[in-house]
Amino acid sequence: MSKSSSKGQQTQRNDVFSLLPYAYHEAGHAVVGYAIGRLIALVSIKHASSYRGCCRFDAYAESTHHHDQWQKGCQNPELLTILYAGTVAVSWLCEQRGWDYEVLRPSNLQDGAEIEQLSREMFADDAQRTVALGACWKQASDLLITHWHAVKTLAGELLALQWVTGAEAHSIIREALGEKQGDWRWDVLQTDPINQRRTVFAAERKRLVADFLKGDITEQELDDAMARIQEERLKVLQHSPAWQFYGSLF
Repeated sequence: MSKSSSKGQQTQRNDVFSLLPYAYHEAGHAVVGYAIGRLIALVSIKHASSYRGCCRFDAYAESTHHHDQWQKGCQNPELLTILYAGTVAVSWLCEQRGWDYEVLRPSNLQDGAEIEQLSREMFADDAQRTVALGACWKQASDLLITHWHAVKTLAGELLALQWVTGAEAHSIIREALGEKQGDWRWDVLQTDPINQRRTVFAAERKRLVADFLKGDITEQELDDAMARIQEERLKVLQHSPAWQFYGSLF
């Protein structure tokens, strides 16, 4: 193996490690949003802006299915709970791994600013606002405790894939929680072309890892093959009607 190849692979491993807090942050938002009843549109840790990650919900589809309680302008404290979930998830990750949360706090500043603004719009009285924020923090914490396995599973998928569609995220969370019964959200998401091929992509990734562990392919060949799967996933997404919504996030 050449020095340049080895250095490139070490950089990739370092990148994955540095993305771990972002993966847990966005997975926290997604899983708590799912538990509350929201329709996930996209979860990503792909670097497309100054902040390395996003979790988007499909407010339009929610509204058309008569679930408009989370629309912009609605005074719904559950919006604060979802915003808190990313910060809580990262703080727990740090606690479990013995990391200094203060080092990672800057990654949560954007959510903090949104919580500050939104909570002041909801609650004019400071005392009432303080009580409400405490309740939302507790709700996020309680939901994460109950669904932590789903957070870890989704974070792992984000590290491997960089992004997942809403349908993929719902599938990953449901499988992690052992849920069999779907709801209105699953009816909306079933047509997602990437999720329809999720098991095929997953099987191919598993086969590649097995081939690498057996010594049948090199680490570089493994990385190249994984990159081709990512390119194929993106191509499928680009040719779907949903790209009009997703495109600006890449």
